[in-house]
Amino acid sequence: MLSVIRRMPTAMNTSARSGKVRYAASRSALSASVEGMAEIIEQGRLMEWCRESIKWAQKEHGKENIVSAVLHMDE
Repeated sequence: MLSVIRRMPTAMNTSARSGKVRYAASRSALSASVEGMAEIIEQGRLMEWCRESIKWAQKEHGKENIVSAVLHMDE
């Protein structure tokens, strides 16, 4: 995350009213059906699914732009 923060101009140096400060944020949720995830887990492929999902996000948005990836198993 520090690499992303370092690329952003600080708010102290740029007036927010000038229109010069522009940030973009995106949130993606990669999922499968309950049955599909159960099958992936049963086959011992969960980490492979996670790695492939991250690789997709890196290709789609640029590796340097991925700040965090979190696996939620409670939904």
